[in-house]
Amino acid sequence: MRMRTTYLVEEVSEYLRFHPHTIRRLARQGKIPAFKVGGQWRFDVKTINEWKQGVGVENVNRESITKST
Repeated sequence: MRMRTTYLVEEVSEYLRFHPHTIRRLARQGKIPAFKVGGQWRFDVKTINEWKQGVGVENVNRESITKST
């Protein structure tokens, strides 16, 4: 059996406990490592785990995830 190497938005939102809209916004803003495939956001499993440990979800405060242009 082959292990998955990427997450979808819904999987990352569940894993990090953020709303899917927030995950998409963070990806657009470059605040979470992500890439697009066919117009859909994808997240490398290893990179997300490293990001979570390095940045720490608790360090992504409400101010940094609010809407900005």
